[in-house]
Amino acid sequence: MMKIKVLMIGPYRESKGGITDVVNTVLNQEIQNTDIKYIGLSDSQSKNAVKVFQFLISLGKVILTLLFYQPHIIHVHSSSRASFIRKSIIVRVAILFKKKVIFHVHSGEFIDYYKQLNDKMKLYLLKTLLMVDRVIVLTPKWQKKFEEEFGLKNVEVVPNPIDTKKYKAKAVNLHTNEYKILFMGKMIKLKGIYDILYAIPSISSKIPNISFVFCGDIDEKEKERFQDTINKLGIKKFVLYKGWLAGNEKLKELNSASILLLPSYKEAFGKVLLEGMCSGIPIVASNVGGIPDVIKDGRNGFLIEPGNIQELVNAILALTQDKNLYKDIYQNNLIDVKEYTVEIITKQLLDTYKEVYNV
Repeated sequence: MMKIKVLMIGPYRESKGGITDVVNTVLNQEIQNTDIKYIGLSDSQSKNAVKVFQFLISLGKVILTLLFYQPHIIHVHSSSRASFIRKSIIVRVAILFKKKVIFHVHSGEFIDYYKQLNDKMKLYLLKTLLMVDRVIVLTPKWQKKFEEEFGLKNVEVVPNPIDTKKYKAKAVNLHTNEYKILFMGKMIKLKGIYDILYAIPSISSKIPNISFVFCGDIDEKEKERFQDTINKLGIKKFVLYKGWLAGNEKLKELNSASILLLPSYKEAFGKVLLEGMCSGIPIVASNVGGIPDVIKDGRNGFLIEPGNIQELVNAILALTQDKNLYKDIYQNNLIDVKEYTVEIITKQLLDTYKEVYNV
């Protein structure tokens, strides 16, 4: 069979963030009968002015690759806002070259972003989605939302993949009275980090041997606000911030955590959910976006309403007090995460490439 030549577009592979993690997981797995070249458009951590410069250089690389590599398919990974604008330009360039285009949406804010636009930009966004051959979203709920909001008939679900071989299930100690509660993600209000802080006094009064570990990128202004909130609540001894972690450091934190939290207000998928499941950790997450497609309430942990601090408190207390429930969820997570293995998801991606290219 002839190999399908794919030009994949996304952020720099060295960038921090969920899209980069997904891209690297896919590219590190050989996909049968494909030849994939990757171009990163910009560093997700750079300032906007720098991103524009990075994009212009990368745009030149894209055009040269279209001319000389002559890919069959352009697979574009996009978030919302400025990321969408950059990727929409790539889409139009690819179509000028008469290439098949897959537009892969990773943002939990994409539809909200669309609704905030003026009429002219709404039309531009809609035209972008209509001109591509396939729109990929991360869960069935997002597929339904995209079909209803945009009237699309070319939407397909391809979940985020996880390389399960990299993770080791934590040893379950049902007799411990010490607990480490873990948050991993971008340190912003939208991720529910302040809800976690406000839940700590109620939890620590019942479980004094508990710690809350936060891992993720944070800017200076947010860091100051985060620290001020900790001081105001008098919870300093219960909170530890470890910054952005990757590789073995990240695996170590997952392997020693008791519970993983993701109380987001917006979320497309949250690959950290799969990382927690791979480690056997029960999860408490918000009932928003694509999260309920991944986390089943009572089976993989608990789903709460975003911003409901009492529900967050109750869920954490339930998981620390009911040892049999904890053990059941631990076992369920190790089973359920298997449907997201990189081998399964890249096979699904290959099938999509075949359909789009009509092989």
